[in-house]
Amino acid sequence: MRHPHTPCVSLKLLTAAALVLAAVCPVRRTAAADGANASQTTNAARLYAKHCAQCHGQSGRGDGPRAAQLKARIRSFADCAWMAMRSDAVLFLIIRDGSGAIGLMPEMPAFDGQLNEGQITELVSYIRHFCLDRSAAGGGR
Repeated sequence: MRHPHTPCVSLKLLTAAALVLAAVCPVRRTAAADGANASQTTNAARLYAKHCAQCHGQSGRGDGPRAAQLKARIRSFADCAWMAMRSDAVLFLIIRDGSGAIGLMPEMPAFDGQLNEGQITELVSYIRHFCLDRSAAGGGR
């Protein structure tokens, strides 16, 4: 008699089925998909240089040429602890509605109207790379 809490399908059988599916249905990256990702990254880099780097700096460390003129310290995207506490949705809101929208110092302006939702989404993904690039080296400030 089977114990009431024992699953009907063994873990070994599920693992074997997953391996078969992975072999039969591999995820295929196409040159078009790779090109689209590269294009999005290039576009996001241009958007960052135009709208963000003056304050956040080319390296994302909050050391752009305008940073010293502002009252509040500019956030470093290389600060992995701070970045880990912010979801993509929160970063999207900060970019779209300005930093005051989530209770931070209202130094950062809203970019709603200057950037569309797709561009803001690309920027969120792009600024995450500043922390990821430095994670192996201890990143952040």
